[in-house]
Amino acid sequence: MAETEYPKFDKNCCLKIDLDNMRFDMMLKIVSRRFHIIRKFGITFKNAFVFDTAKGEHLYLEFQNDDKWQALDFRDKIFLQLVMGSDMNREAFNWLRAKNDITWNILFIRKYDEKGELISEEKYNEESSKKFDSAYSGFLTSAKWLKK
Repeated sequence: MAETEYPKFDKNCCLKIDLDNMRFDMMLKIVSRRFHIIRKFGITFKNAFVFDTAKGEHLYLEFQNDDKWQALDFRDKIFLQLVMGSDMNREAFNWLRAKNDITWNILFIRKYDEKGELISEEKYNEESSKKFDSAYSGFLTSAKWLKK
């Protein structure tokens, strides 16, 4: 797995998906099978960024920052993250935080234990990110539901 510099992207225009204990190929299969649900919201996909963590993967799906993205509220985003396979407990906490006007939708770049020792850190995986983008492009061109 290739590790490179942390990429620059707009995290405010992302679905942030936490995929614990899942191999990349399984994550790709789940997300690609469900991507048509995102399309129903009319938002425009730009890029995928995959990060390896101690427990699995963090997947950031970046979208065009336009009126359709801006029209999504926290319920839509949490729903889409859950549908895409994000950790259910994380999304339940996101719901409670957002509903109570507390900062939500955080994926930690680094995690520390109670002693202050680093136990997990996101590592950008350029190879997996490219594979996801490639699989998504193939999904779009072959999807039956796009043909009218």
